[in-house]
Amino acid sequence: TPRPRRGRSAETGTRRRYLTAYVDMSAAPVGGWVEAAFGTWPCGVPVGALTCTHFDARRRRLADSPNKCDPELAVFGDISGDGELTTADSSLLLQYIKQYNAFATQKNKPNPWQTNPLFSDLCYWLRKQVNPTQDLITSAYHLDDKSDARYGMPQINSDDYLNIFYATQLKRRFLQVTFACDPVNETSGANYGWEFAEVTALVYHPYRAARGLADGPEMGGEMTYAYMEVMTSATKWAQASSGDSIDIFVGSELTEMPNPNNLYGAGDPVAIGPATQADPREGFTGTLVFANVDPAHDAASKGIFKTIVGPSGDFNGSEIDYAVAFGVVAYQDSALDGMRENYQAYHGLSYFPWGTGGGGFMFSPLIGSKYSAWQHDPWIGMTNDTATNNTCFVPQPTETPTTATPTETPTET
Repeated sequence: TPRPRRGRSAETGTRRRYLTAYVDMSAAPVGGWVEAAFGTWPCGVPVGALTCTHFDARRRRLADSPNKCDPELAVFGDISGDGELTTADSSLLLQYIKQYNAFATQKNKPNPWQTNPLFSDLCYWLRKQVNPTQDLITSAYHLDDKSDARYGMPQINSDDYLNIFYATQLKRRFLQVTFACDPVNETSGANYGWEFAEVTALVYHPYRAARGLADGPEMGGEMTYAYMEVMTSATKWAQASSGDSIDIFVGSELTEMPNPNNLYGAGDPVAIGPATQADPREGFTGTLVFANVDPAHDAASKGIFKTIVGPSGDFNGSEIDYAVAFGVVAYQDSALDGMRENYQAYHGLSYFPWGTGGGGFMFSPLIGSKYSAWQHDPWIGMTNDTATNNTCFVPQPTETPTTATPTETPTET
C-alpha cells in the first residue's frame, strides 16, 4: 500500500517528501507506479513512481530473455519478460491494472499505454500477456462511442490477474484460436464448400519456462478439455425457416457436460441444449441459431481441438457470419481440485457450467465479437480499425476467356 515516506532524491540530492510503493525486486522487475505529480526522473519515469534505478533494472532483465518478444517461442503469461511464468507476473499485472483502471472506468483520462514508459516499453507479445482473457472494454463504459478513447482498448482487470495467478497453480491454460473458410476434407481431399468453417483451438499448458501444448483428455494427470459454442444468423440465409440449424462435420454435438464435483449442486452429468439468444450487448440481430460443439481431438495432437461446421436447412445465401465462444477446463491429477477456478470462458458460453444453472453467462464469443481482442487486435496501432475475418463469402465468379473466331480475308475474283 502506498504510504508517505521521507527520503533523499538520488537524482537531485535534496530532501523531499514523496510517495513510493513497496517493490520486491527479487520477485518482479518492476512494481508499477503510484499516482504523484512531482515531475519526472531523467529516464522519463514520473517521480513518485519508481526510480531510474528500478526502471533500468527492469530493462536489464528484459534484455536477459532473448525470446521474450518472439510469438513462436515466448512463454505464455510471462509479463515481466524474464522468460518465466511465476506469481511475480501476476503481482506485476496488479500494478498495471491499478494504473489502467482510471483510464478504463473514467472518461477523458490519459491512456497509460501511450503515456507511461513502464507500459509503452513492452513489446507486442508482452502487451498481449496482460490481457489473457482477450476481451475489450465494453459498452458499459464507452456506450459504443467510437470517439471515446476507450473504444477498442483491452479490458485489463481482475479477471486477467486471476487467469495468470491460477495458471501458475496449473488451474488455467492459455488459448489461441484460428478460423478458416472452405476447409479441406482430410479423408477425401475435397473442399467442404465456401460456406463451411473450420475452427481450431490451440490450448497451451502453463509451463514455467517453456512453450508447449497442453495434454488432452486421453493423457490423464494435468489434462485439458476444450469446448465450443457456435452461432450464426439465419436471417442472411435467403430462405430462412424455423428448421435452419448448424451441422457439425468434424466433432460432435454436445448434449451434456460432466460435473464430477457437483458444481452449483447441479449433479453429474448436466444435460444441456442449444441457446436461443446471445448477450444483448453483442448487438447480434435476426434469427440466431446455435450449436454446442464437442470438438474433435486425438492424443497425438495434444492440446489441439478442431471442428468444421456449416449451415443446414434452407441455406441459399451469399455469405455467412460465424461467432464462436470457447470453454477450457483444466484438470490437476485427473481431478478438478479447484472447482470454479478450473473453468475458463472466452468470453461467455450459454451452457453449464458457465451459463444456464451455473455462472450466469450468456453467449459472448471470442470469434465474431466487437469486444474481442482476437477479432479486433487492440495492440496494432492501438486502434480498433482492423478486424480479423469471421465471415465466409460465396466465391466471386471468374470470367472465362472467349476464343476469337477468325474471319476469312476475301479474295479478288
